[in-house]
Amino acid sequence: DQNQDFYFATGSPGGSTIPTTVFQTLVNLIDFEMTASEAVNQPRTHYQGSPNIVLTEPLGLPGQTFVDLWDYGYRVSPFINWGAAMSVGKQGDEIQPILDTRRPQGKATAIHE
Repeated sequence: DQNQDFYFATGSPGGSTIPTTVFQTLVNLIDFEMTASEAVNQPRTHYQGSPNIVLTEPLGLPGQTFVDLWDYGYRVSPFINWGAAMSVGKQGDEIQPILDTRRPQGKATAIHE
């Protein structure tokens, strides 16, 4: 079966937030053992060094983490224009598109041959 070894694939539009989207999705899936849908739809944060601003979705950081970042000199700013994770994952024996609720019109599509 050609689908036997496949588990998950993801990518994203979004310029500088592409690595953030892909990395956080994979960490959620592998390290935090979330389902594919949970991993894709968790709040995201982004930091790239310059400018010294941590971008975060609403509820992306616990309140104390937000305060600690400000105390350490980081600026935290809300950000709502994230790229959507275009992902497909194995659910049972089938490869299925995983909807990123940030951009439901951009849902990935599984190709069946």
